[in-house]
Parts: sequence; C-alpha cells; structure tokens
Amino acid sequence: MNMHRVPAAALAVAVLVPMLAAAPAAALTAPTCDALAGFAEDYFDKDGGGQQWKLSSVARNLWLPMAMKGDRVAELFGAPVLSWTPADADAAAKMAKDCNGKMKKAKRRAEARHLNNLSAGFGRRVAGVLVAMEKAERKLQTNLAALLAAPPSRDSLRAAAALSRVEPGGKLQPPDWRTLAAGTPPYKDGFMALHALRELPDWRTDEVRPKVQAHYDSLRRPVVEQLAADLKAAPETLDGLTSLETSLAATRKDLGPALTDADYAALDAAAAARREEIEVALLAAEKARLAQVPDGLPGLAAVNQAINGPVAAALSEARAMDLRQAAIDRRRVLADALVAAELARFDALPQTLDGLRQLAGLEAQALDRMGGQDLGGAETAFAHGVMARKVDLGRAAIGDFKKELAALPENEKGLAQVARLDQERQRLLEGSRRSINEAYGQAAAGRREEIAAAVAREEERLAALPLEGGVFADGHGNKFEFRDNDRVYMTMGGQVTMEAGYEVDGDRVILRGPQANVVMTRDGAWLTGNGLKLRRVAPD
Repeated sequence: MNMHRVPAAALAVAVLVPMLAAAPAAALTAPTCDALAGFAEDYFDKDGGGQQWKLSSVARNLWLPMAMKGDRVAELFGAPVLSWTPADADAAAKMAKDCNGKMKKAKRRAEARHLNNLSAGFGRRVAGVLVAMEKAERKLQTNLAALLAAPPSRDSLRAAAALSRVEPGGKLQPPDWRTLAAGTPPYKDGFMALHALRELPDWRTDEVRPKVQAHYDSLRRPVVEQLAADLKAAPETLDGLTSLETSLAATRKDLGPALTDADYAALDAAAAARREEIEVALLAAEKARLAQVPDGLPGLAAVNQAINGPVAAALSEARAMDLRQAAIDRRRVLADALVAAELARFDALPQTLDGLRQLAGLEAQALDRMGGQDLGGAETAFAHGVMARKVDLGRAAIGDFKKELAALPENEKGLAQVARLDQERQRLLEGSRRSINEAYGQAAAGRREEIAAAVAREEERLAALPLEGGVFADGHGNKFEFRDNDRVYMTMGGQVTMEAGYEVDGDRVILRGPQANVVMTRDGAWLTGNGLKLRRVAPD
C-alpha cells in the first residue's frame, strides 16, 4: 500500500498544538476540537446511549439526545441548545465536521468517527427539532397575537377562558377543546395557538398561560358590563320581561365557566333590578288598558283574559294579585252593565202567552251571547231578572193559555195538543212561582178532562153504529170499507185494494179472502187483529 508518510516533527507539532474548530456562523463559541471530540465520545459511548431528552409530553418527535440536556453544551458553545437557532445547529455541525477532518489528518480515527456522527446529529436531529420549534413558534406568535388583540366580546372571552386552562404540551379538556374548535375567529386563533403549543416544549405552555390568563382577566369586566347593559336595555314589555330570564339562561349556557360566580351574581342583580322596573311599568300599563276596554262582551272578554293572562302570569305574586283585583273590579262594572242591557230587552215584551214564549227565546239568545264569559257573579242578577219577568208574564198570560186550550178540538188530536201545550207551559214557567205553575196546570188538566169526555162520548156513538157503511183506518195506509152487509174493500199499505166477503159473529168479524180467512175483533170504535189496529172514521 502506497501511503503518504508524515514527518515525525510535523506530527508532533500537530499533536501538541490544540486544534480549533472553524469560526461559527452564528453567535456560538467555537470549542477546541479536543473538547468537541470528548463531548462526541461521551455523546455516543456514555451519555448518548440512545436515550431521548423528550421536550414534549404530546409531540413524540420533539426530542434531542440526552447528552444535549446538561450544562456541557453551554460550556462548549456558550449557549444551551434550546437557545440555538437552526443556523446555530448548522454551525455546530460544521464545527464538528471541520474537527472530524483535522482528526483524520492526525490519524485519530476513533475521535474522527465520533465527530462525524456528532456533525450528523447536529445537522439532522438538532437542526430538525429547532426548525420545527421555530415554525411552531411563529404560528404561536401569530395566532396568540390575534387572540390577545381581540376586543371584549362573548366570543373572545370564551376563547381566552378556554385557552387559559391549557396544560403543558397543549393538553385541554374536551369542553374547552370543543369551544376552540368553533372554526371562526377568535376561536380559530385560540385553536391554532393550541396546536402550536402541542408542537413546542411543555415549558412553553407554562410561559404562554399567564399571558392568556391576564388577557382573559382583562376581558371579563367589560364583557360583564356589556351583558348587564343589555339586561338593563330590555324593553318595558312582556317580551322584555321574559327576555331577562332567557338571556340569563343563554349567558350561563353560552359562557359557562368563562364567568365567575361573582360575575353571575352581578348579572342576576342587574336582571332583578330591571325586572322590578319592567313589572312596575307593565302593571301600570295593564291597569290603564283595563280601564279603557269598551263596554259589552268584547270588553268583558278582554278583562277575563287579563285575570289569568300572560301579564299576570309573568308578574311577581304581589303584583299579579294587584292586577287580578283591578281586572275583577272592572269586570264587575262591565258585567253589571251587560246584564242590565240584556234585561232591558225583556221590558218591551207583550203581556201575553206569545210574550212568554219570546222571553224564553230572548233568554236563550242572551245566554248564548254571554256564554263562555265569566260574569263574576252578575249571572245571578241576570237569572233573578229573567225570573221576575217570567213571573210577571206568567200571571198576565194565563188568560191566553186558557183561550188556546178552549180552541183545541174535542178529539184524539185535541188530547195530544193539550199534552203538548202543557209541556210547553212547564218549560216556559220552569222555576217560577208554584202558584202560577199550579194555575196553568189546573187549566190544562181541566181542558184535558173535557176533551177526554167528549172523545169517550164519540167512542160510544161510533161503537153503536152498525158495521155496514163503516170505514176503519189506522193512518198508515191500511183501510177497511164495509160496503154492505157482506162485502168489504181492504186497502193495505195504501197500495193494493182487494174485495172480500165478511160476516159478523158477536164481536168477531170474519173476513173471507180468496186464499184465507182473517178474523178481526171489534172493540167499540176499534177493529184489531192480524197486527192491525184500525179506528172507525167518523162520518162527515
């Protein structure tokens, strides 16, 4: 092997004169090659040993060799590794590479090998980690600056509150994580800052958290003041009153732990004060409205609605009672006037039986008009007024009632008409004085007896007549006409008329048809049998 031989004197000089690394490109101190070689040997053979110095509990790839953790890096290069820039790492890699060349020339092969590996470690692992950290730091600074610059608002407060609870490594509880994941500023700014912290060493979170906390603290007061101002601006309406509770509930749901118990107490106090003001105004306005409702059913309906209406339901108990009492007082006035107007309709009724009939109709109409409305006791006055008028008309109309009875025919129809007229009388005079009802009842009973006696006399007369020439019918189309002493025309259902013979056997009448005989029974003016009941028709 042809080797280049180094003179012994030159080799001695090379060994005795300390070798210096090339001047760094950045502000690092250049160590001697011997010191750097010693560090490289320990880096891989002793302290290195494949152990990782994990900078983050979240980012798995954010680590450096364990030998980079101690003070020795700062002693060699004048600055700890985490204060380096990627350019510093490249400069350190070049120092190791230069020293590797010098060690090769000095035939110090083991040291040269260690320095070569160290140069690769600086240029790849260390520089790569520093590049990643530098990129994450820029993202952190950009988004954190945007978050901290956001003016006071619900959104900026929620975002700051969520990020203020970040744990080392950018760890965050699920509710806070979901808050920042909303996707729009300032949530997006907080979310991106959170992701940057997850790409930086854990200690960076500890440095950022106080800044976010301070910003959060600065936002709370103006946000609470604005929320209180919004509550105080609620209009003096029913919607304004109900909006207080819904606003408080929405704030608690929306902001949750972003506000303190003291903040919520201040908002509750602001809402209570505004509620008091709105209730006073609402009560006054509702009373004024009740005083102006028109007379009659529309006004009565409005007052009844107010008694258990939405305003009364929204007011405090004491004010609700005050409003209901005002409505009840107004209802009493309206109901009394309404009843008086309805009763006045009855004054023009004639003192006749038709007047009594009209009274029933007017009463039904009035009850229908007032139906569904609470009159607050005035319905009793109405009932008393109706009854008084009913008594007056009942006394005056007894003569008309007797005239109608007297005009009824003295036959079966007359008996039915007496019954109907008496039923009508009972309905028209229901609840009136007993003496008046008894007078009408006695008149109806007397006329019923008269007609019944006349009907009985007619029955006797018809029963005494011979069968020949008689006509019996039931009003349903069935009719027997006895033409002479042995022939009868039988009409069934008003459709078919047949001729048959007949003969009389005591009270039996035997009808002899072409196919069968039928036996009927004569009972006075009646002829019954075979499912028929026919009555003799009185001759004209």
